[in-house]
Amino acid sequence: MQEPPRTDWYTLAQNVTSTSYTVPELSPRRDYMFRIRARSVDGDLSAPTAPVPYYRAP
Repeated sequence: MQEPPRTDWYTLAQNVTSTSYTVPELSPRRDYMFRIRARSVDGDLSAPTAPVPYYRAP
């Protein structure tokens, strides 16, 4: 996750086995960017997806 205007990314969760994830404690009226990586059963990590912007309404 990234919080613009910051440029660093940080990991929200690891070893998520479902097809969805709820991000806890997002702040109202803040912009967030997300990207996803996948790990294969062999342990190989994919490249991250293109960033997806998200804005949480009040």
